[in-house]
Amino acid sequence: MAADVRYELWRQDDNGIRVKIDVYLTEAQAETARATFEAGAHKQMYWVEAVAIAR
Repeated sequence: MAADVRYELWRQDDNGIRVKIDVYLTEAQAETARATFEAGAHKQMYWVEAVAIAR
């Protein structure tokens, strides 16, 4: 079965709480959003995860 890939942008705050911020169709879109969040005043951890979506 073929699978599509989506890219989830995640954040972890100072208390260790993880929150999915958004889902993107391309890695480039997700990485651009990650860089925008990282440029902000809050110094939280951001990362992108590739997730296979079965179809």
